[in-house]
Amino acid sequence: MKKGILVLLTVLFFWGGLSAQEKDSKVPFLGIIVKDTDRGVLIDSVQEDTPAHKAGLLVGDIMIGWNEHTIYDASDFLLNLYTQYPGEKVTITIKRNKKVRQFEITLGEKNDRYAAIYNEIPLIVNLFRLEIMGYALDEIGIMVGNIPATLNEYFEVPDGGVLVQIVEPESEGGRKGIKNGDVIYSINGKPTPYTVQFRQIIDEEKEFEIKLKRKGKDMTFHLKKMEASQ
Repeated sequence: MKKGILVLLTVLFFWGGLSAQEKDSKVPFLGIIVKDTDRGVLIDSVQEDTPAHKAGLLVGDIMIGWNEHTIYDASDFLLNLYTQYPGEKVTITIKRNKKVRQFEITLGEKNDRYAAIYNEIPLIVNLFRLEIMGYALDEIGIMVGNIPATLNEYFEVPDGGVLVQIVEPESEGGRKGIKNGDVIYSINGKPTPYTVQFRQIIDEEKEFEIKLKRKGKDMTFHLKKMEASQ
């Protein structure tokens, strides 16, 4: 399924790139640049006279929410932004000086033929979100998501980890005892602070020594990649 999604994305991206040249390519515009840090998604730049600037967002704010969605990383922010439309109102939640604040902002617009493709294929974008979150149902039967760096201490994983969110009971992960709520911090001796590292190891390896935290207890599981279904 994973490869099929990526192939479909590639085809639609090419098609969208061509068609977007021939039609309206306006996309929502906020006016900020963000980057991933060990503190979370940092607002690194705010352009003057933009929706973000007028609403009061500041450089140094940490973005943690977009409407009802949690923002885990910069990619998650972009997916949420580009599946909206110019003129829509959004509620953005940030942390500033250890205080949580919310801003209601009406999105502006700009011309961007590549970003406009997101609005043409919202279903595919949502499927692609599964890839970003750590989609491994086909390989070991689990899906994981990023956790905010501010919660590393709570989960007792100082160097970060990924949270198990879905486990298929009859899968390799389910049979071996992986559970929802486990925090995986290492696979085959390699740290997994974010889903990017998790996904890379799943793609490259066939057997996995998974180290995780469960209610403060360190546990190790040995899994093998499942055979792809025909």
